[in-house]
Amino acid sequence: MQRLLFLLICLILIACSDQSSSKEPLPLTDQDREQIAEFSGRLIASINGFDFSVFNSSWNNPAFKRRMKQIDHTQKSVLAYLSEEMEKQIKFGNLSIIHEVNDGRGEVLQVGLNFFDTYAELVLLSNFANAYNFFKYRIEMVGGRPVLSDYLEFREDFWYSEKIVNFLRHNSEYNAYSKERHQTNDAMNTSQAYLATGDTLSALQYLYEVPPTHQLGNELSLMKIDLAASLGDSIHASVLNAEFEQHPNLYVRYLYHYFYADTADLEIVYQTLEDRIGDNNVLDSLVLAGKVWN
Repeated sequence: MQRLLFLLICLILIACSDQSSSKEPLPLTDQDREQIAEFSGRLIASINGFDFSVFNSSWNNPAFKRRMKQIDHTQKSVLAYLSEEMEKQIKFGNLSIIHEVNDGRGEVLQVGLNFFDTYAELVLLSNFANAYNFFKYRIEMVGGRPVLSDYLEFREDFWYSEKIVNFLRHNSEYNAYSKERHQTNDAMNTSQAYLATGDTLSALQYLYEVPPTHQLGNELSLMKIDLAASLGDSIHASVLNAEFEQHPNLYVRYLYHYFYADTADLEIVYQTLEDRIGDNNVLDSLVLAGKVWN
């Protein structure tokens, strides 16, 4: 969970790193599709081979920035301010997926490569001994070659570009002087301080001090659930119940129904996930193998 939060910050920084103009992508040709298919194979091989070169040379900042058309001048200024930290953060953010797969002795497999008018989406499976996850990249043609322009992990509901837009809008509404921002910072800092001392229960309790205005997406829900899982079934169940009622995105629903072994409701979750990844055979085999979505 901490990796996801850190990666979001990194991608915010990435968006500021290139100020060159970006043109709208052209419709894909047959040759473009062939190049994207070949590139997808190289990207997968590089992830599995602990090779950073393909990712390093393929993430395209202008294409990613183009995905954030909705931000205003003030919000662009926030991005510019954050760019000072970009150089020391960007490498970790870009390569965290490769580290996760190789450190966990997993493997990335292609689930699908879907072509649209001006871009493609590469759907991937991270497959581990006892767990799995799905994610996808948006691929565009820039300067005659395939580039990566966005990222979505299926435990989340939004592309990273969408998450950043939401973050910037929220930052504009609740500035550094707002009571809600101060409450959030105090709660998160205190929670982290307790966690550093090994007091997981207090760390969990302070997460509930974050005001509703700052509970965006499901990051905070997953932080609570992760901490609660180490505190016994009773607390784990209580937190799952609360998050299922208040923030029932697909992954929280999965965790809730998996915990309670609700077979019928799990099937609904699996069907929704199958629809999103565009393949049912892959997921069926993972479920039959007893693997957990994690």
